Amino acid sequence: MSGATRLGPLLQPGRIGPVDTRNRIVRSGTSESTGGPRGEVTAELVALHERLARGGVGLIMTGHMFCQARGRYERLQHGIHDDALIAGLRRLPEAVHRHGGKIFAQIAHAGSQTIIPGQEPLAPSPIPNVMHGRTVREASSDEVEEAIAACGAAARRAAEAGFDGVHIHGANGYLVSEFRSPLTNRRTDEWGGSQERRDRFGVEVVRAVRASIPDDMGLSMKVGFEDIVDEPGGLTVDAAVEGARRLLAAGLDAIEVS
Repeated sequence: MSGATRLGPLLQPGRIGPVDTRNRIVRSGTSESTGGPRGEVTAELVALHERLARGGVGLIMTGHMFCQARGRYERLQHGIHDDALIAGLRRLPEAVHRHGGKIFAQIAHAGSQTIIPGQEPLAPSPIPNVMHGRTVREASSDEVEEAIAACGAAARRAAEAGFDGVHIHGANGYLVSEFRSPLTNRRTDEWGGSQERRDRFGVEVVRAVRASIPDDMGLSMKVGFEDIVDEPGGLTVDAAVEGARRLLAAGLDAIEVS
């Protein structure tokens, strides 16, 4: 079998929800670490995405962009948390569309995993973060709602900037993951206590994002399917699969398994 024949299906047109792509090659969201001081888009970032589109990538997921100031992971991360950034963000879809590609804005909230000095993180429960050991106080119900609203506002900015879709980061120990995992969510209110309630934060984020974008934009999510840590009692694949069904029912067009 020739190489071209083996690649045939990969090079055929694809679709995620309402978004048609010229092929099925997807650049998975990878942090570019080229953000400006306020998280603004830089010429380096635009050039990277233009090269990807020119090279033939059908769909590009941006690196994770923080949706709330306190949800910023690191200082070189790009942001989508402020309307003042929309003009700069618009440069990314413009560059990609020039070469026939499509692009989704990946939105994220670092939760307790932020490594920004002096920043007040957000966490479902006061559990030491597995990466840096810092313990963060339990978020209030108002703070939880504010984080969900921030995700919806970030999605609205993505739409205004001309992106073809939104990709929610729900893996790798960031805030959605923290709510979904029994290890980091010890709450007993409406946001915890059972797997369905632990999944509720992610479900509400999906709903908020879906309500903030037009019908012709796609919506996907990177979803963690297992806690790979030494401590027992974490999220299992079976529980994650059930959660994924809830997320799809809330409005997702596709899931990236992590």
